[in-house]
Amino acid sequence: MNSQATMPSNTRNNPEIDLTKEEKLLVFDLLNGCCLRTKDGPHPHYMREMAGDKYDLTPGDISRNNEGVIVHKESLLSGLEYEILDGCNLEKVDSKWDADGVQLLHKIRAMLPERRQRLIEGIVALWENENRNLFQDIEHLAY
Repeated sequence: MNSQATMPSNTRNNPEIDLTKEEKLLVFDLLNGCCLRTKDGPHPHYMREMAGDKYDLTPGDISRNNEGVIVHKESLLSGLEYEILDGCNLEKVDSKWDADGVQLLHKIRAMLPERRQRLIEGIVALWENENRNLFQDIEHLAY
C-alpha cells in the first residue's frame, strides 16, 4: 500500500464510485452486529450517524504512515468512516482483506450520504441472511 494514497482523478468527479470486493468485505467485517435493530430495520439514529449528512470529493486529508491510517484534520463525515479508521488502525482489517484503507476512506467520504446508507443497509441485510454465500453475495451487493 502507498504511504499516501490519493483518489484517481476520475473518482474525484464521481461520488457514485464503486467499492472493490475486498473493500466491501472489510466493511462487512467491521459492521458485524454493531447495528441497533428495531422491528422495522436499523435504528434511525444509528443510521443517521453512520451515513452522515455530507460528502466531500476533496482528497488529501487522509494518508498512511508507519503507525497506520491518519486523518490530518477533523474531516471525517460519517460514523462509517470512523469505523473504518478504527478498524484499520486497531484491527488491521485493511491488511486482513487486502484493501487500501486510505483509498476506501476517500471513496466512502466521496459517497452521497444516501448511498452510504444503502451500503450499510445492504451489509446489515447480508449479516441477517443466515443462508448467505458471503463471497458471492458481496459481489452483487447493490447500494
